[in-house]
Amino acid sequence: MSDSFCDRLSYHDKKDRFIAVACKKHACDRYQMIEGRNPQTGETIAHWDCAYNWTNMLLVENSQRQLETAAAVTELKNETVGGQVEIVKFLTGPANMQLGHK
Repeated sequence: MSDSFCDRLSYHDKKDRFIAVACKKHACDRYQMIEGRNPQTGETIAHWDCAYNWTNMLLVENSQRQLETAAAVTELKNETVGGQVEIVKFLTGPANMQLGHK
């Protein structure tokens, strides 16, 4: 975002003249501060900017979190299936066969 005008609210009129709308910064609801780490570089961020300008970075962060969640769910599924296999082996093992269970 430019310091002098808002990229999102400025426009071209019917005669293709650029109409610059001044950036209101803190008076605008879209002007927000993000604190954290840049998901691509890892650098610490504490910066004010327009919410529209944060969108791409936040989408990358969201995608990374979804991949981490998917990996955790897959790991949990594998552990659960492995536990079920052990239970089936125990229930169908030789000790239970001697007791007449099948």
